[in-house]
Amino acid sequence: MAGLFRASGRSLRSISSGINVAACRSYKTTTGLVGIPVNLNARADLIAAQQKILEAVKAIPADVFYRKSVEKNAKYYLAEAEATEDPLELEAKLSGISGNAQLEELLLQAADEVELIEFYAAEKCWERAPDLRWKADLDADIQADIEREDAANAANSSA
Repeated sequence: MAGLFRASGRSLRSISSGINVAACRSYKTTTGLVGIPVNLNARADLIAAQQKILEAVKAIPADVFYRKSVEKNAKYYLAEAEATEDPLELEAKLSGISGNAQLEELLLQAADEVELIEFYAAEKCWERAPDLRWKADLDADIQADIEREDAANAANSSA
């Protein structure tokens, strides 16, 4: 097996650099989620991802609710990840908050969040007035249904 890695010019030791081997001994072997492999460096990657979110969200004005919400969540995840060395313990802490007990899922969500932040900032979504036409259409449909039911009930009670 060592020959396999040496043939590519990389040793097994260089491949595993940066991974906390002691933490890996007690870490899970599978996420149990199809297509999402175990990330042996998930805690450090989560810290980096939350820092990236906090940097990206600065493109949105400070008074926008979306920015406040994103900052609050990212700061919480960052603080928990920095304070908790054991990835399994970190997953346990965050599972009640995020609904996702796995760091790998949080990493995917963080990548999606950065993408959304970039879109939100580029489109200046905070400047758009909400389009409430759908609500007026819904209210009109509900009122029409009520009137139809009242007419049907009146016809049935007089018959």
